[in-house]
Amino acid sequence: SAAAAAAASASPSDTPKKTKKPNAVSQPPVEIALDGKTFTARRAPTAINLYVKDAFGAVRAANPNIKSNEVFKKTIEAFKALGPNELSAYTERAARAKAAFDAANEANVTAAKKAAAERSVKFTTSYTNFVKATFASEKAEDVGAEPKVLFAKLAAKWRAMSEDEKAAFKK
Repeated sequence: SAAAAAAASASPSDTPKKTKKPNAVSQPPVEIALDGKTFTARRAPTAINLYVKDAFGAVRAANPNIKSNEVFKKTIEAFKALGPNELSAYTERAARAKAAFDAANEANVTAAKKAAAERSVKFTTSYTNFVKATFASEKAEDVGAEPKVLFAKLAAKWRAMSEDEKAAFKK
């Protein structure tokens, strides 16, 4: 077909570029207190995360001449070989860590929402308040006038006002 031929003959610069989707906004790290230790995390640690954190150093010490990725593999194999009692201990710790993370994260989210609300309050000047209050009536008086002309008239009125009259627009 003609459309297929046109698409095939189009140069690479004619084809639209694919745009990457922006990554989700990463959440800030949260301070978690677990078993008397405090650490920061962007998400709650799982049982395997906690085991790796505990056992990695011991596996590294037992195998000083192997690469870190091999130490990690051995640590994961050891986790998979854990008995039900040892595994449940890490699962319980992970559940406690998740509860602590969720509580700390809720506090962070609440604080972030409060900060965003405070930032959304915009500071307006007396002149801005004056323009907001008088623009509609000025526009009604001079129907069809360009905004540039209307704003020029408002600016002239503002300059002609006394300080007492301007004070009425302070908020």
